Amino acid sequence: MGAVKTRGLFLSGAAFILGVSLSGLSGSLRGGDFAGVGTPGRETEPSRREHVLAGTTPVIGRGLRIVIADAGIRRAEDGSVNVERMLVHEKHLLMLTNELFAAGAEAVSVNGERLTAVTAVRCVGPAVRINDVNAVPPFEVKAVGSPQVLKRSITMMGGVVDSLSAAGIEVKIYDGEELRVEPYRGTFRVRFAR
Repeated sequence: MGAVKTRGLFLSGAAFILGVSLSGLSGSLRGGDFAGVGTPGRETEPSRREHVLAGTTPVIGRGLRIVIADAGIRRAEDGSVNVERMLVHEKHLLMLTNELFAAGAEAVSVNGERLTAVTAVRCVGPAVRINDVNAVPPFEVKAVGSPQVLKRSITMMGGVVDSLSAAGIEVKIYDGEELRVEPYRGTFRVRFAR
């Protein structure tokens, strides 16, 4: 069920970007009728929900704030230090944010950058580039959703927090806070989709 919610969230963002009415889309998909999805003239004005899911409007609500930071210096038996293993990488952020979306987070940001259907997260030297903005640790991840559900999803045995902690990455979780997640500040470019 979590994967469906994640896909639904990104589908919602993509549908908004492409100008497809989500109410028409969900109705068509529920009825098994794909005709008319994305057909010009069948679109309606995006609702508040569609803007929230697309990431184009600020969101305020309860959820989790998670701070993750680079690991401390860990020396191998021979005394060497592998700096690469001490850093928070894009894979760590993606693992965490994907789990939050799968658990029903309605809005997620990393260091103030809202994650959307078009967000790219990648390592660039010692920084992580999110929405074409360089971010450095500590990384503050905000997720609006049920604090209890979100926390259980990332702290389950063998889950995200265990994986990050095993890599020496510091993880601090603050739950139940009233959070504000800012909207996506970039632009959506549609060149090939019709």
